[in-house]
Amino acid sequence: EFLSAHGFAAELPAWLPRRPLLLAYLAVKGILAQILTGADEEPGVAWDALMNMVCRREAEIHSTLDGGTVRAVLEMLASTTRAQASEHGVITGDDIAKAFRSITGAEPDALARPLLNRLPGIGVLDPQKGTRTFIDVQMLDVLRGGDVAKYIDSPWSVPPSILNWQHGLGPLGIAVVARGVTARHKVQ
Repeated sequence: EFLSAHGFAAELPAWLPRRPLLLAYLAVKGILAQILTGADEEPGVAWDALMNMVCRREAEIHSTLDGGTVRAVLEMLASTTRAQASEHGVITGDDIAKAFRSITGAEPDALARPLLNRLPGIGVLDPQKGTRTFIDVQMLDVLRGGDVAKYIDSPWSVPPSILNWQHGLGPLGIAVVARGVTARHKVQ
């Protein structure tokens, strides 16, 4: 009903969550139409593509950041939460700034701060403390998988919390790692 009211009559792929806020975000950003064209893809592949689309859209507010940079920041934050007791983790403003610095080599500027304050998939946990958390476990799993795939490509650059991981990868994260590794390391 929600999607029909917004002009989408196509059937949603089974892998896409039916959460109204997520669907509204995807519809408003023009991503839902793109998803529906590749609806028959395997869930890990589809989620990986979805994250790339979301990050590219979010990067449009910053003239010098691309979608890959936004995704790298999210992946680093997701990897960091693996060392916390809570499945979704707790993220502070300092964590976000540290991840940004680590990925870009620069301090967040006036253009980057609005993007960092509204990173996709991260919601406010405690407004008093300024803490945030990942709001979607599937998105979190995909991002964690992306960071593991990067580690496989560059094993000398250890993710920040690799020695203390308390949460393994789920099926989507494993699919992202497998896809990334096979795409980049094809055996001839």
